[in-house]
Amino acid sequence: MSRSLYYLETENESQDIKDTLLMIMGTCPIHFINVDNMNDAIQAEDEKIIFTSGLLSNEIISQDIKSISNICFISGFNLFMLLDAILGIDADHSFDTYVRNIVKNGQASINIVEREDIT
Repeated sequence: MSRSLYYLETENESQDIKDTLLMIMGTCPIHFINVDNMNDAIQAEDEKIIFTSGLLSNEIISQDIKSISNICFISGFNLFMLLDAILGIDADHSFDTYVRNIVKNGQASINIVEREDIT
C-alpha cells in the first residue's frame, strides 16, 4: 500500500514549511490541507500521516476519523521528523513501525546543551 504525508493547516504557518522543504530538498512532497478539505485526503486508500502543529482537538478531528486504521495524526513535530517521514516513506516496514520510528527519531533529535556555570 502506498503512503502519503499531509500537513493540516491550522494557522498561516504552512508557507514557511513549504519554503524550508523546497530549500533543503528541492521539492515539497507533503500535501497541505485544511479542515475544509481534510475529508478528501481521508477518503484516499493509502496509508497517511497527517502532521499538525497545534493540539488536536475533538472539534477538528472526530473520533470516527481517529479510528481509521490507515491514518495517523502526529501533533507537535520538528523539521527532522518531517525529513525522516519523507525519506522513509518507501521503506518496507509496517505502517505502525514507520510512524513509531518517525516519532522516536524526532524525540532523539532533541537535546539539551549543558552550559558551564560562569563563576
